[in-house]
Amino acid sequence: MTTATVTLRTPSGVPLWLTKQWQEWVYKTVEESGKSQKLLAQLAGFDPSYLIQMRKGFIPRRDVVESFGAAVGKKDQALLMAGFLPNQKYLGIISRALTK
Repeated sequence: MTTATVTLRTPSGVPLWLTKQWQEWVYKTVEESGKSQKLLAQLAGFDPSYLIQMRKGFIPRRDVVESFGAAVGKKDQALLMAGFLPNQKYLGIISRALTK
């Protein structure tokens, strides 16, 4: 039995754990949505091949993450899983947690 090795493309400065977290979340979210990749990409406003790259761990720009999150009804969660803060309230929560 052979196993496939997946090589994740990580942009400079993006930790591998974040890329893996994003990859797993996108894969799970697409599967749970019950919608085709083509439909989800259309709802998010980008080409289906871009969603394929996201399922392989590619973290796109913030606006693309937002539109994908909105298409699956999980905008804030998408932003967090991709390493972005959804809004300023999260910055305050994180600041308070780090200063305790």
